[in-house]
Amino acid sequence: MQTRLYILRGAPGSGKTTFVNNVLKPMLIRRGIPEDRIGHYEADDYFTDADGNYNWYPEGLKAAHTECQQHVREGLAGAKDVVIVSNTSVNSRDVDTYVNIANEFNAPYEIIRMSTQFQNVHSVPEQVVQGMRDNLGRNRYAGEVTSDEFKELHKGE
Repeated sequence: MQTRLYILRGAPGSGKTTFVNNVLKPMLIRRGIPEDRIGHYEADDYFTDADGNYNWYPEGLKAAHTECQQHVREGLAGAKDVVIVSNTSVNSRDVDTYVNIANEFNAPYEIIRMSTQFQNVHSVPEQVVQGMRDNLGRNRYAGEVTSDEFKELHKGE
């Protein structure tokens, strides 16, 4: 089986993690992929301690993304059957990073842009979140689908 990469992008509070847990993972499990063969990685994982507390600090951002990219590479190298990465990825170059990683492993990929918005749990100021939403709207990626379109395309799976 060829490992597949799902790239989720959306502003804080857009429901990326919720979409993975409530839509994407259950769909993959129904397709027969064991849950332990699905890797889900986020740069935010770097800032979450063993007790589940989120402690973001700007100096850690580069290391967080480097670690996330390394996890994706390891998953695509065969550690997982499906790899999911969910970050804000508000600019096309952010998505390019993961598309290029997928291409390194000849892995097919799908890009999903979140079309929902909830209260963000990371205490990001609303004006910053709005700026990220605006960037996402201006930086659509060729071939991406919205989370609503994805659900419609895979309805019944």
